[in-house]
Amino acid sequence: MISPGRAAVVLIGPESATLGVYARLDSGRVRAHARRTAPLPDAAWPAVREALHQLVALARARRADAVTVALRATLRAVRWRTSAADEARRLGCEPLALTSDDELRWLFLGSLHDQRAQNGVVAELERDGMALARFRGRLLAATARIGLGAAPADSGLVPGRCEALIASGSLVAQLAARLGAANHQAALTRTAVARLARTRGPDAAAALALRRLMDWTGQDTAAVARDALVHGLAATLLHAPVPYVG
Repeated sequence: MISPGRAAVVLIGPESATLGVYARLDSGRVRAHARRTAPLPDAAWPAVREALHQLVALARARRADAVTVALRATLRAVRWRTSAADEARRLGCEPLALTSDDELRWLFLGSLHDQRAQNGVVAELERDGMALARFRGRLLAATARIGLGAAPADSGLVPGRCEALIASGSLVAQLAARLGAANHQAALTRTAVARLARTRGPDAAAALALRRLMDWTGQDTAAVARDALVHGLAATLLHAPVPYVG
């Protein structure tokens, strides 16, 4: 596969479609040139098709050389899956049906690109559950999926000498916005997360899950990795490895 100069990824999930346009730097890192999320309230094909057209048009406007349209693994049973792939090809894009293993690998890669930790845990929080990736020496060591309300220890992973907890996913983005994290990229603190976890508001379940992760890893903060899955897939398309940090 020839690496494009600027790659775009449209990630279609059960509740939203997210665009990321990235270019590879000489350092091996990737830089975002555009980000956009379109909500999908009912995930019906007309709404998905409209969002797909809007996001692909934006990707072209941002001079993307190649556009990949990826469907999350949770959508493997939807009736419009074939229609989405056909529409992507008609728009000149490459369709891609993600597997659970694909998602965990690219979640890890996208999370580490902007972090310096050698050892730690990456967590993606979504309404349908939590994905966990344990890394050592900046290499992916183990992965697991558990329910949002489950104890992290139930994953079978061992946090070990954890230097960082990196959080991603739509629920983390909502927590970051609620807590005023600038650009959804600042760290979320244990105190702020615990305060939300004690409420009965819509963010309580996600905050409680994140607090459990902090307890499990021994971390007082969680770094927010915005659009980590999109970032990781784009980095792969651009042949950008995880930068080594000594």
